[in-house]
This record gives sequence, structure tokens and C-alpha cells, in this order.
Amino acid sequence: MSNDVADSLLKYLRQRTCDNSLAYLQPLEVLAGGFDAAIYSFSLKITDTQLSGPLVLRLFERGRRPAMARKEAAVQNVLAAMGYPAPDVRIEEQNPDILGGAFLIMPRLPGHALAAAFERLSREKHSIPWIISTARQIMRDTNAVWSDAQARLHALDPDDFLTRIEKAGIDRQAFDSDAELIRFRSKIPPEHERAFASGFAWLDQNKPPCAARVVCHGDLQPLNVLANDGKLAGVLDWGATVVAHPALDYGAVVAIMAAAPVPGPRLVRPFIRLLMNKLARDHARPFFARHRDGNAALRYFAAYNCMSQLASVAAPRGPSATRGGAFRSQEGVRNLIAAFQRYTRVRLNLSLEL
Repeated sequence: MSNDVADSLLKYLRQRTCDNSLAYLQPLEVLAGGFDAAIYSFSLKITDTQLSGPLVLRLFERGRRPAMARKEAAVQNVLAAMGYPAPDVRIEEQNPDILGGAFLIMPRLPGHALAAAFERLSREKHSIPWIISTARQIMRDTNAVWSDAQARLHALDPDDFLTRIEKAGIDRQAFDSDAELIRFRSKIPPEHERAFASGFAWLDQNKPPCAARVVCHGDLQPLNVLANDGKLAGVLDWGATVVAHPALDYGAVVAIMAAAPVPGPRLVRPFIRLLMNKLARDHARPFFARHRDGNAALRYFAAYNCMSQLASVAAPRGPSATRGGAFRSQEGVRNLIAAFQRYTRVRLNLSLEL
């Protein structure tokens, strides 16, 4: 991390609070995660309740549209007001000249990401029986919190959500899944349009019948769900939020868990993959309990997610790009192409230079 970010942030906060003596209590520290943005934790020597306690800085790439920061801030503040455990945004700044990109400042929620347990499992060396026993307990604990996060989100009134979003100054069309499909389609560079064409044609031709629409996170996987003492503490990273078919969230999870590269020793990776796929299936059970004919919708939105991830990888990135993301590797691209073919029987003849 450049000291310039820490110095520039402190200067900005001193001006904003009119307190020239403002200082860090805990300096900026890089946190794991973040594809569209770099994530930092910090705290301040301050009595202002809005900026006291542990904080998070979400700093977007310079090339990202400032509207993305505005949208995420509105989503999180609306959800927090509706009683959902999303961190409310204390500061939203769209001027990229201050820190090198638009940014948000929000409280750091307690707890740890659900994925942390699986990451630890993939790193540590233990006997197979121990791994199996531990993995079962992790899956039980993970799914209970994860299912709570998903159920509570889909239980929110989508019309109330959109009404509040509009009052916050955001066009509700920004939360339409069809518009989102057009948006990530527009990311494709001209030299790759032909390779993507058959995939988008399949999505155009196989859209499932309209169901009761719900508020969807769009990336509600264990990296973005926080648990504290076995209970849901919060949900992060709301950049992909839409109001859509409930299968969108479940299909995204199925695709991500099936295609994300697995870290750790080579001999352990297949076992971790099996656990991830089983966890995704278990997570989707409530959806199938309510939608007996939901297989086609789940496959569609799993394919939809694969195309979204591939479009993000293919999109040009500026020199200030912060992180590669889970799929920005040859293995990640291969996995997405293979998963898309399983869901659709369409082979994408796509080669990306990374």
C-alpha cells in the first residue's frame, strides 16, 4: 500500500471534520478481498460517533465509474434502514483525484468471512479423517449463517427497496437484471465479441419465465458473509445487487463454487471442490423447496454468472487496477468456460490474454 493513500485520506478527513489534529488510532491496513476496489481497515482518534470505532475504506479503481460508488452506498444505506445487516456508508466520495478513485468509508463489522474456515482447511496439514470431520462441522456452521443471510434478503419487500432507492437518487433501472446483462455485455472488447456471441445468444433464448422478483445480492457467496459467534454479523460487497428472479442468487453461488480456483495442496483440492459443490447444493435446497421446477432457472442463472465473470475478465483494465479477482487466471477462465458448457451445452471458443 502506498503511504500516499494514508496521507491523502487523513488530509481529506481533517478537512471534512474541520479537525486539523485528527490522527490515526490504527493505521491503514490492507484487507483481503475486493475485485473492483482495494479494501483497507483503519480507525481514528476521534469522538465523532459517525467516524469512531473500526472503519473500512473501499477504494475503487480510477477507471471505475463514480456511479458505482454512489450505487453501492445507496444500496447499503437502504438495506441498513430496512433492518438488513449491511454496513451503512458514512462517507461517499466520487472525486477520483483525492485518493486515486471514488471511495466509501463504512464501519468495520465484527466477525469473520465464512470462507475463512475453508481457506484455513486448505492450508493446514492434517489427516484425512480430521479434515473430513472438521469439514462437516464447517459446512453445518457455514450453511446455517449463509442460509439466514439469503432468506432474510429475499424476504425484503422489493418494491419498498426500489422506492427507497429512487428517493436516494438512483434510477431503479440500475437494478434490473436484463439491464445488468446489457451492461456486462458492453464490457466485451470488439476482438472478443464473436467468441462471446454464442453464449449471449443462449442467454437471450433461454430466459426462464418471470417469477416473483426479490432483492438479490448477485454474489452472496461465503467470502461476502460475516459470522460472529455463530450468528450472521453482516453481508458485504453490494456492487452486483439487482431485483430479479430468486434463482439469480442461487445460480451465482452454484457457478462460483463450481468454477473458482481452489488454493492449497494439489492432493487436497479435489476434496475441497467436492465440499464447495455440496455446500452450494445444500444452500440451494430452500429454493427447490419453493420452486419444484427450478432446475432450468438455476442452470440459467449459473450460466448467466459465468458469462458475467468472463466479461469482467475480458474487460480492459487500467494501470491502477487493484486486484485480479478469483477468475483472473488461465485456470479461472478454463473453469468458467467448462462450467458454462455444462449448464448450456454451448462451447465458448474464447482465449484471453491475462
